[in-house]
Amino acid sequence: MKYPLIVAIACGSFLMSSCKEDEAAKQKITELEDSVLSLQSEKLSLEADVLALKAKQGGMDAASAKALTDRKDALEQQVQTLLPLEAKVRELTQKNEELAAKLAAATMTPTGAALGAASGAAGEAAPPGSDISKAVADSFVSVEGDQNSGGGFLAAQDGKLYLYTAASVLSGNQKLTIRTSGGQALTKFAALELCEGVDIARMQVLDEVEHMMELVAADAEIPNAVPVLALGMAKGSSVVSTEKANVLGVDGNALQVDNSYLQSAPGGPIIHAISGKVLGVMGKAIAGPKPLWQTEDSQIASGQPQQLLIARMNKTMVWKETKIGTFITESKVLREFDEVTRLALAVSSVSLMEGVPQTETMVGGSSVSVQSVLDQHKDKALVQAIMKWKADGSGKKLTMSEADIKKKWRGLLTEALSLAQRGVADIKAPQFSWYHRAWAESSLSERKDAIQDLNDDLAEAK
Repeated sequence: MKYPLIVAIACGSFLMSSCKEDEAAKQKITELEDSVLSLQSEKLSLEADVLALKAKQGGMDAASAKALTDRKDALEQQVQTLLPLEAKVRELTQKNEELAAKLAAATMTPTGAALGAASGAAGEAAPPGSDISKAVADSFVSVEGDQNSGGGFLAAQDGKLYLYTAASVLSGNQKLTIRTSGGQALTKFAALELCEGVDIARMQVLDEVEHMMELVAADAEIPNAVPVLALGMAKGSSVVSTEKANVLGVDGNALQVDNSYLQSAPGGPIIHAISGKVLGVMGKAIAGPKPLWQTEDSQIASGQPQQLLIARMNKTMVWKETKIGTFITESKVLREFDEVTRLALAVSSVSLMEGVPQTETMVGGSSVSVQSVLDQHKDKALVQAIMKWKADGSGKKLTMSEADIKKKWRGLLTEALSLAQRGVADIKAPQFSWYHRAWAESSLSERKDAIQDLNDDLAEAK
């Protein structure tokens, strides 16, 4: 696989100087190694001559003996010169290795045992039809929950092994099944860590694993037009899929690519297509909280691919530790809190006509009918009382006086107000994780509006 031309241009000056120094070092090493081999050959030849002469009983004449001695002395002097040359060879070899490492870092190419995206590492072949090595594929992790699912990957950082994924993948789930693409279930984790302002999460993995990916250096520069692969996996599948893209640049915490509507699931990695190093993590754009009456994501409902925000890894991240149980419980608490708010607003939107509750109207500020909300809470005594009152008055005139009607209505409004006031003190938005904090603040604001509406209705019912 060839590098894109733009990478060569971006790294041009460094590459040229590095390559020249590299070639000069290699040439010097070759010359010195040839000299060493030649001298060693002469030494062996001389030793053979000495042994042959010793084997003779008659010895040699004085002239031959002197010539042999002179040759031996000259050779010993040459051998002494090898010592500093050998040290120079070692020095040049080390310098050559350092230049190779710098060159690899500048171009993000693999060195030594680094995982290659195009070929397997440690003799392992890439999966058939795949753009990635088996080692990279086996480092991919699927995260399946009862509410949200996505991807993740294993990578080492500061001597610890982590599962990296998106916070949005974990949020809302009460049950999680986490396993590598090779089928290994991961069950032992330390605390959950979040990076504020970015849809990314990680947990230290305590299970023993065979493969892991390599993260790009925090201070590495990612040139434009670098080819990348987005890794994903269909639910129920064990085959890691790839989508190709090219880097356009960076925008704050995000890595921009030319394919912004990737089909791959959130939490999966964006890897350099040549070295296999992880450059980013796919997540969702952090927008405001979902509106109270929005029941589903219209983009997903319409079948359109979801635009993902890629959190770039070539930056220093500040991780904040929390408990996974606390994090996933937050969304459950807020969903239940919002359900009560919707019921309070629905009751506040009920109107009386000829002394009978009317529930076919819309809840104020929404396109949802009062009746549909009451149906979702038909097991509550408050809703049952409203529906019984409506049924008793349907098609006939009630005999209650206007004062009794108001008294009965105030009683139901008071019950709804009491329901709306419960739990408000327990929602302390600053104590929520940053990922759910805006949602908590919005939920409190919506509940306060519902309480105000019920108080206004009580004032009118006097």
